[in-house]
Order: sequence, then structure tokens, then C-alpha cells
Amino acid sequence: MIKLQEQIVKKLKQEGYTPTGTFGFSISSFEKKSITIDLLEIPKEKTAAEIEIHKIVNEISQENELGLFEITIQ
Repeated sequence: MIKLQEQIVKKLKQEGYTPTGTFGFSISSFEKKSITIDLLEIPKEKTAAEIEIHKIVNEISQENELGLFEITIQ
């Protein structure tokens, strides 16, 4: 999961987000897993940002053959 986390942090920073690097992972099964991402600043357009962050995270997770995650941003 460290590699996945590093890839997500790098991509989020490239897109202008401010991840702290603190992530919470919860994995019950391949189909049921979640990530909590801590940002220094929540963008003003939170809904649009959440959609973009979900897309980024799930693209990276699928590239790593990990499937889709439920994502929480705080």
C-alpha cells in the first residue's frame, strides 16, 4: 500500500491538491475497501474536487490492479 499511497500523493500534488500524506486504509475484501485522504486545505468547490480526487485515486488503483476504492476526503 505504500507504493499506492506514494503514487496518489504525487498525482494529487501535480493536480494542485495538498495531501498531508496521512492516509487511512480499510480493506475487508477486494470488493470492499476504502481510503481516507487527509488534505491540508479542502478546496472551495469541494464536490468538484471530490469527483476529481475519486477519479485520480481509482485510476491509480486500477493501474496497480487493486480495483476501485470508496474514498473519503477530510
